[in-house]
Amino acid sequence: MAIGSEDYLLAEFRDRQEDIAGPSKAFLVGAGPGNHGLMTLRGAEVLSVADVVLYDRLVADSLLDLCHPSAERICVQSLEGTHPQRWPEICRILVKKSKLHRVVVRLKGGDPFLFGRGAEECEALLAANIPYEVVPGVSSGLGAPAWAGIPVTHRDISSSVAFVTAHELGSQETRMDWQAIAAFPGTLVFFMPLLQIQNLRTRLLDHGMDPAIPAALIERGTLPDQRVVVTTIDRLVESATGLTSPTLIVVGPVVSYRDKIGWSEKRPLAGMRILLTRPEHQA
Repeated sequence: MAIGSEDYLLAEFRDRQEDIAGPSKAFLVGAGPGNHGLMTLRGAEVLSVADVVLYDRLVADSLLDLCHPSAERICVQSLEGTHPQRWPEICRILVKKSKLHRVVVRLKGGDPFLFGRGAEECEALLAANIPYEVVPGVSSGLGAPAWAGIPVTHRDISSSVAFVTAHELGSQETRMDWQAIAAFPGTLVFFMPLLQIQNLRTRLLDHGMDPAIPAALIERGTLPDQRVVVTTIDRLVESATGLTSPTLIVVGPVVSYRDKIGWSEKRPLAGMRILLTRPEHQA
């Protein structure tokens, strides 16, 4: 059986599924940036044998189809409280279910350890003496720009990339060094920027960033209805009109490469919806 062949991959998949069937264990699984095809093989393996899955609202429904039909599925956004208030409850349920079942999966958008609060959930499991495994995922900070034809690094113009959350912009206390961020010599990728986009623009300009620096707003990156708006820092606010979460912002000269190497919109049927009709009795 040749390595890389479909039969080999299926056999390896089954063997690795059997490896999961050991003592009770929790798995923190990165679901990727949105497109279900960008989830890892290990993530799919774990999902297929999970007894319980706690998942984020933005996780694709098609990924949940990988779960066993008997698996209990819990959307964490259905829990009481606001977004920050849910985390203690999420950790409590994660620990409780892990004590009762063999395989419990915490399915998280992107990568668990990049603005995913995966470390806090690992700490909760560790405190309860529950074994766990972290399954990395493709972060939207990498997947969305790549899908939009924007390389976050390029040997000619950007040898570094920084991932920054805009969440702290709404707080009086911040650990951000905005002088350093505005002067960063590579590519900046801002997560969760829309609610604070006016503050983001102001901070960058007030700390010396060139207002003509290119920026790209990527809405629903890697999904069929992805939208990309290319603009500049000084026009960031008006360019975001009509966009909704999830959206991220890429800042830096690499944005200019989209016109040259952008690929996803050039695929056959890209951006189109196909309607297939069939007789009523087959509906």
